[in-house]
Amino acid sequence: MIRICHWLARQTFVVADDGALSARISRDQILITPRGKNLGWVTCQQLVLLNMDGQQEKGKPEPSPAYQLHLAAYRHRDKIQAVIHAQPPTATAFAVAGIPLVQPVLPETVLTLGSVPVTEYATPYTEEAARAIGDLIGEHDALLLRNRGLLAVGCNLSEALQKLERVEQLARVLLKAKSLDHVDLLTGTQVKKLMSLRKRMNLGGKNPWSPADQEKNDG
Repeated sequence: MIRICHWLARQTFVVADDGALSARISRDQILITPRGKNLGWVTCQQLVLLNMDGQQEKGKPEPSPAYQLHLAAYRHRDKIQAVIHAQPPTATAFAVAGIPLVQPVLPETVLTLGSVPVTEYATPYTEEAARAIGDLIGEHDALLLRNRGLLAVGCNLSEALQKLERVEQLARVLLKAKSLDHVDLLTGTQVKKLMSLRKRMNLGGKNPWSPADQEKNDG
């Protein structure tokens, strides 16, 4: 967790004391980064142990004020073991613009993630923010938090980080392609083949692409 915190800061995917990481260490407990600490400098001793009711069980600093958002993700997804909230610049620009990343552009992203929707805006660090991810987090492994950044989940922190990186790369590529005034989308048939490949590869996590999505992109 500490290595990923420092890496995110080096990439400017988090700045100052923004962003938070957490990992489930038992069914009823998570370890989360602290409040008011720059993730580029956070240490193991500063991590905070919370139960699923949000009560602090260990650690001197207070937990990240985003802890309610993290707990909501775990409650909606029993099988996830890690949550990352960060602000990678390009993906966050799409979140600020209210533009979901739903166009099938990169095969690897379609294969592993599918679409990345935008949540409704909610006041940070409140129950409202936790409710905003609602049913979306039940069907997606990554969400653009409107005006706030990106939330990614996984079976461990490494997987959650990979998903966050994929979303940021998709956002970068799509933005550059739009600047060239042309985006060549994958067809429905091509997406369908990717979904068949996904099944053969037995990939974990959620991928919300459906036959209806594929048909929309045919032609």
